[in-house]
Amino acid sequence: MVTNLAKNIISKILAALMIVSLALGVLSVRPVYANACAWTGATNTTWATASNWSGCGGVAPQATDTVVIPDAATTLNDPTVTNAVVTIAGFTIDSGGVVNDGGSSTRLTVNGPVVLNGTWNGAGRLLLNAGAATLDGSGTFNGNRIDPVSGARTILSTANLTVTRIDVRANNTVTNYGSVTATTITGNDATTAIWINEANSTLKVSGELFDTKPGTLTATANPNTVEYNGAVQTVEPATYHHLILSGSGAKTAGRVVTTNGNLTVITA
Repeated sequence: MVTNLAKNIISKILAALMIVSLALGVLSVRPVYANACAWTGATNTTWATASNWSGCGGVAPQATDTVVIPDAATTLNDPTVTNAVVTIAGFTIDSGGVVNDGGSSTRLTVNGPVVLNGTWNGAGRLLLNAGAATLDGSGTFNGNRIDPVSGARTILSTANLTVTRIDVRANNTVTNYGSVTATTITGNDATTAIWINEANSTLKVSGELFDTKPGTLTATANPNTVEYNGAVQTVEPATYHHLILSGSGAKTAGRVVTTNGNLTVITA
């Protein structure tokens, strides 16, 4: 004979099992991301439209997904990032690929590697937001700026990039192993916003390099080259290995500039 106590215990066990079953059922229908998303542009130009993507689990890219933008000749439409803030885990623009942004409010945050072999156009920002967020490629960034955010970020030795602006923030070190051609390199802290040119790297700047927006330039690695190739420019006080002064305007050094390698002056 089953006693009332035993019945009560059995009832509680069954209720507990039902709760666990329901919980597992809810969990099982939650989407799990970490997809390798590829742009197709099948429907329109809108980044957030799910049908513009393949391999993305039926939705637009999520924070743990990686994204590839292929050659524009292979897609119906070029993507436009119209969302104010988008976060993904990795970002590649293939050679011939094009990304447009929706304006100055656009923020594409990447928590992993970025490879720019194509072109970014617009006035938005690309944020490198984690230690794994390296920068590589041979393409062009025509947006407002690339923000390495805080911490250490690396530009790989295979990079040959053209960018409008890289903004090195406080407590942020950008180490360049490749070749970067920039309009401006800006900072906001004279001691903790740091750009390092490592051996065999090149930095070409046509505008400001830590002039009105301060930072620290380290360019002593043997060999590396920094070139000021714009019009009127202020040469950042630092110790350089190879230093090239080119372009159409005068170059001014407000404080001590030292070169351990070659100083080259090329007149227009």
